Amino acid sequence: MRYRLGVFCGAALAVAVLLLLRTDRAPSAPADEGLPADAATAALPPKDTAPELAVPEAPSIAIAVTRESTFAWPATGILTSYFGLGHPTGIDISLDWGEESPIFASAAGRVSFAGGNACCSYGYHVVLEHEGGLSTLYGHLSEIAVQEGQEVRQGDLLGLGGDSGAADGKHLHFEVQVDGVAVDPLRFLPAQQEVRFGPRTDPGDCRDRAIRADPASTVRVEFKPAGPGEARIVAASIAPEGAGAGAPFPELVEAGPLALQVRFERAATASGQAVRFRLEATIARGETQETFFCWLDFRTMRTLPNSDATIARYRARQQTPTPVPPTPTPTMWRPSPTAPPQRGTPVPLGGGSAPGAQPAQSGGPRPLASPTRAAGR
Repeated sequence: MRYRLGVFCGAALAVAVLLLLRTDRAPSAPADEGLPADAATAALPPKDTAPELAVPEAPSIAIAVTRESTFAWPATGILTSYFGLGHPTGIDISLDWGEESPIFASAAGRVSFAGGNACCSYGYHVVLEHEGGLSTLYGHLSEIAVQEGQEVRQGDLLGLGGDSGAADGKHLHFEVQVDGVAVDPLRFLPAQQEVRFGPRTDPGDCRDRAIRADPASTVRVEFKPAGPGEARIVAASIAPEGAGAGAPFPELVEAGPLALQVRFERAATASGQAVRFRLEATIARGETQETFFCWLDFRTMRTLPNSDATIARYRARQQTPTPVPPTPTPTMWRPSPTAPPQRGTPVPLGGGSAPGAQPAQSGGPRPLASPTRAAGR
């Protein structure tokens, strides 16, 4: 009896010990989480704690860029002659034989000459006077659409391209003169050959994609902050990134409380130069200030050496006496406002003349039925 009572007491004691151990043991993390017990406990959100409020982001600032070139391409086509040896007065732009080729004013100015002769020299041509002692000449036209003394804007129609005068084919001879001295037109023209005039707004953000800046051009950068509060520019700067030797250093001026204007002068040389500028502006709103930046890529065209054939033709002309003009200066007229002329697809830049092109017979000019301004400004 005593033996049975001892066994029973021992079993009861063992059961009590097991129950005590099970009660004191801390719960473990689920096996699939793979976390220790203390980590699982810490991951649980504390009770009776309010959720943390999200901090609103600061109002963003949009950047709008508008650029305008003082000089634009008067026509598009293959460059068959560059400024330099063998062609020291300007450049030659080949024109399409199969369609009419409108010639536009490269810059705003006044018509100082409109006329010429079909036989010799520049043929029928137009000369425009611009501010700052600059002038432009448009030679070898087949028709003239302006009169002497007329004021024109950039992109106004001057006439149609042809092969009048001492021309080897249908092309535009384009000159730029400074105080009566011929200079390389590619120092003034945009780096991309296209017929576009007036201000243009660049899409996209100049913080992500650089905006092209041409010789003799103006770039306006306007900052547009979102949200309430008055904002203003308190500091601004512009500097080249990397090597910028030889590039015209732009002029930076304030164009309003939230706008800057960057003015690029004409290029010193047309060497195909590319320099990236970083424009920075510090904008204050209330007690806070933030600095924004914008990338501007200044680019120029590249003047190439003229071919031996171009140089030989020029020397031959210099040795040939100028013939007596057989025709008088053409009568000027004003075009009637009808449908705009249709332009062909721009020809890629390069050298040489159009293959298989046959010279057309030069004749006197005929009245144009075209507007005085290019479409799509």
